[in-house]
Amino acid sequence: PKVASVIAESKNSSLTKYMNISMRYIGILAVGMCCGVFAIAPELATVYLGSDFSEAGQLMQYMSVIIALSAFANIIRTQLLIPLKRDKEYSLSIITGAVVNTVMNCLLIPEFGSLGAAIGTICAEAAIFILHILFVRKEIDVFKYLVEWILFGVVGCIMVVTVRVISIYLSTNVWGLLAEICIGFTVYMILSLIGLLVQRDEYINKLLWRFKRRK
Repeated sequence: PKVASVIAESKNSSLTKYMNISMRYIGILAVGMCCGVFAIAPELATVYLGSDFSEAGQLMQYMSVIIALSAFANIIRTQLLIPLKRDKEYSLSIITGAVVNTVMNCLLIPEFGSLGAAIGTICAEAAIFILHILFVRKEIDVFKYLVEWILFGVVGCIMVVTVRVISIYLSTNVWGLLAEICIGFTVYMILSLIGLLVQRDEYINKLLWRFKRRK
């Protein structure tokens, strides 16, 4: 609603501000969830589904990328395409995604089964993601946001490596899984906070200023 109001009043500077906030903080959450699912998927599948379904962990790892793709596209959709009443572009991207998914499923599922279905879903989300970016490339600096999300991805990769190394020494049970989640979350949030401090994030600086005042 806030972004829609800004667009209606043609406040371009405010639009950029709110887009920056959305892209940064949703990016931290979405990329963190994407990398987090990738990191714990093998143990998650085994613990909750049983050893007979261990291959499901691999599928979860493949499909974890959808979290980031969908989140990025959703920001563009809800904060730009819909408020700008660009229903044609919005509908085109959704239809394209459905067509890509159907075609890829028909081609891949007979040969690769569930893996083919996962690949088809990823391709569909990627198609929607790319179209959304193309539709708003003149309204916002998409490249800047992509670079920022890639940096979050680098932090996420460090978390994944940390969790996978630690998983070697943990038992494959609920407690081991909880330990992986806690360690991964801690590593990701600390590194993300450091990144925000380096970037001199406005809201982190305000929090630090309030904390210093209380002291």
